[in-house]
Amino acid sequence: MSLLGVTACGIQGEGKQDASLKTLSIDPSLKDKVALKACMDLATCKQDEVTFVHAPDGKTFERGYREDGFISFKDNKILWNGQDKEVEIGKFANNAVTALCSQEFEDVCDLELSVKHPNDASENQEPFYFVTFRLRQPGEMIRSGAGDSYHKSLLNYVIQSPNQENAGTCNLMAATGALEILLNQWKDAEGKTVDTSNDGASDLSEPYTINTAIGYGYGDTLAPIMAFNHNGNGAVLSKDFPFVNSYDGYDAQINWNRPTPDVYRVAVPTIKGTSFFGGTTLNDNTKWAVTVMDEAQVETVKSELRKNRPVLVTYNHSDFWHVVVVVGYDDELSENCQMVRSYYNKAKALYGAKVKAAVDRDGGCREKGVFYVRDSLGPGARSPKYSVRSYDWLKYLGNHIISVHQ
Repeated sequence: MSLLGVTACGIQGEGKQDASLKTLSIDPSLKDKVALKACMDLATCKQDEVTFVHAPDGKTFERGYREDGFISFKDNKILWNGQDKEVEIGKFANNAVTALCSQEFEDVCDLELSVKHPNDASENQEPFYFVTFRLRQPGEMIRSGAGDSYHKSLLNYVIQSPNQENAGTCNLMAATGALEILLNQWKDAEGKTVDTSNDGASDLSEPYTINTAIGYGYGDTLAPIMAFNHNGNGAVLSKDFPFVNSYDGYDAQINWNRPTPDVYRVAVPTIKGTSFFGGTTLNDNTKWAVTVMDEAQVETVKSELRKNRPVLVTYNHSDFWHVVVVVGYDDELSENCQMVRSYYNKAKALYGAKVKAAVDRDGGCREKGVFYVRDSLGPGARSPKYSVRSYDWLKYLGNHIISVHQ
């Protein structure tokens, strides 16, 4: 995980600076959009007051890990304090964070930040800022391919999504990501070079997906997928028609109104979408639904992944509807149910009590089991290739499942 502009600038809610406060800088790729409030002197502030802040508007990232422990700074070390252990997860020196769940600490922990904007006026909310943290298990990073309790083969074909910011294009980002996976699989089967690099030979244009889906007038869920089959003219590469956002100096909503340029078209495989839950059309009765799935749907998604098929999942992201691509699973890893807990603990969560009641009915969140998810919520110009979500994320917050395949 890579952060920029990490600023140790006081306790949340305080308006003054003192000797306990420092300014720490990291990777410039985030262009000072993320800051970190941290305590450097326990005599004047609390050690567990490390919080992440969206610097442009001062909004605080909701800490999904709040119930599990806290992050602190001590003797040029960044520490995780939780589960009855203290673990070094990063370093800082000379007012700069030199590593945080990255470099020599990449195998130690996973820290992910995301910003979800409303899809449209009907959601009537401010953006939701969210951060998760988990300690990695020994050997987790080197376990690849597929085994009895995990399936990670699709991770070899995943390309990072652009950060959608306020464009409201999650279903189009997810569909593009699924098609990129199929394209790389197709190339692999043909003995051609698999390319997962940004702006590479398999990185497809999201604005082209937008234009193609709108042009064929399909419903929300399958439009971006099926439109390519009817287009008959291939797809456009990202390097020739990129998605733009604030990191490029644009409002991301501009991507809805950009004509496709006359550029090279790359051949793509014929695509099919199979709905396993919720149907193929999103509507106001389904796209915010919670607690409508059970263990059968968890097993369905795992079964499709074992067939090497990416799976589109629509779910309630803290009262925003959102679409992602599920690209793998592991029965032995844990995410500590952070997204589910964060939702039912949210002060104004529309269905928080309903989710909490369902979790309590089932005896609490499960201890193990995660999906690997390709998302489009940042925090940089591009999102990480994937993050992990508990199986309970799908069970309690999911409402649509579509498998994408040839």
